[in-house]
Amino acid sequence: MSETYTDILIYIRDQAAPDEPYPVEATLSDGGFFVGQMTLDHEALLMAELDEEGYGQLLHKALLSGGPIGRAYDLASGVARAGSQGRLRVRLWLDSQASKLHTIRWERLRYYHGNRSEPISVSPSTPFSRYTGLGITEPLPINTRPLKMLVAISNPSDLESKYDLRPLDVEAELANLQPALRDLVASKQLKVTILPGQQGLSQARQEQLKKAGYSLEESLTSRVIIKNRLPKYDIFHFIGHGAFNARSGKATLYLEKPGGACKPVKDDEIVTWLAASGEAPHLFFLVACESAKAEEDGSAFTGLALKLVEAGAPAVVAMQDKIAITSA
Repeated sequence: MSETYTDILIYIRDQAAPDEPYPVEATLSDGGFFVGQMTLDHEALLMAELDEEGYGQLLHKALLSGGPIGRAYDLASGVARAGSQGRLRVRLWLDSQASKLHTIRWERLRYYHGNRSEPISVSPSTPFSRYTGLGITEPLPINTRPLKMLVAISNPSDLESKYDLRPLDVEAELANLQPALRDLVASKQLKVTILPGQQGLSQARQEQLKKAGYSLEESLTSRVIIKNRLPKYDIFHFIGHGAFNARSGKATLYLEKPGGACKPVKDDEIVTWLAASGEAPHLFFLVACESAKAEEDGSAFTGLALKLVEAGAPAVVAMQDKIAITSA
């Protein structure tokens, strides 16, 4: 039996002029419609980047503290508590022309209720997604099962010596992943292929994964391998290192090349693969630093995650900032 959710869609439009507020609309699943506005203090947000709670408070104050949009969220939360066991799907739609909005850490947005507050995006009862408008046809849902998922782990041999990056513990990464996927794999809702990269896996881990129903490919996590395999999968789950260059506005994933050393691959090349294949996985899950980071004053579609969305990927989960391996 599927879970039911109450929905709220918050649409933030671009400013009419640089010093004016952002127009905001909120639509509830029961048909309720609210119109308000938001004034963001970009300088204060920049100063609070290292203060996660303070940053979230600033976003709450700008968007949800009083006013029509705050009342809309309070109402949606009440409806969710009464009718869907507190489950509230929060969708934030950002105007594609409002490039500054796409650089905000919206996942830190906090909701205050009673004496408690928490980031909306960390609660399983409030799944949180960012959207933007595109001039392309929305892809149809996938109706067949099992869904096909490729897990690619990139752990080049020279990460530490050449790039001062901490190597991954490939076996530990897979040990963390298995419990999350166990029921889906066992019920044949999901078919998982693992690409462990140049390091490979121990014989014991290989046998354990195969017994659990996983497929293994003993090959490099290289650009050629990934490029050739992406069109065959519904979900692409990448675990590795990434970086964003603020001067060029380009993001990079650190893949492997023959011999096992690192091959940095820029976002434009990855997006070109998708355009050439004509098909994209329905979900990209990029466990890589700065894979969702965007350029402050450029187009909304800068950085890897947003370029993937622009190229037609229906959903992307990625990281706006640097993130420790243990946190990832």
